[in-house]
Amino acid sequence: MNKVLLIGGEGYIGKVVREQLILSGYHVTSYDYLFYQNNRSINKTSNSYTFIHGDILDSENLKKEIEKCYAVVLLAGLVGDPITKKYPKESALINDTGVKNVIDLCANSHSEKFIFISTCSNY
Repeated sequence: MNKVLLIGGEGYIGKVVREQLILSGYHVTSYDYLFYQNNRSINKTSNSYTFIHGDILDSENLKKEIEKCYAVVLLAGLVGDPITKKYPKESALINDTGVKNVIDLCANSHSEKFIFISTCSNY
């Protein structure tokens, strides 16, 4: 079974992508900081799903998870003016530093695919 690392997998889009990947036969590891404290969405009963509470700034742990996966899908980010204005420091850390960290780790990994999904609020 091919493993996919879904970074930001517990968010609005991540939950939908996760379920579609599982239905398509992939094992999904969701790596999410739960910034929105949305841990009620976590389904811990599936054999095709693993959840890891993690930060995209934690290079050591993130690298370990990237190396285990065939593909990485990056969904993590704070999106939209209201949330980025409310949390400007966190927004810069996640949307700039964190995303660059993920890209750099993936570029130096054995992962075969990297998919960066964004909204119309590109940074």
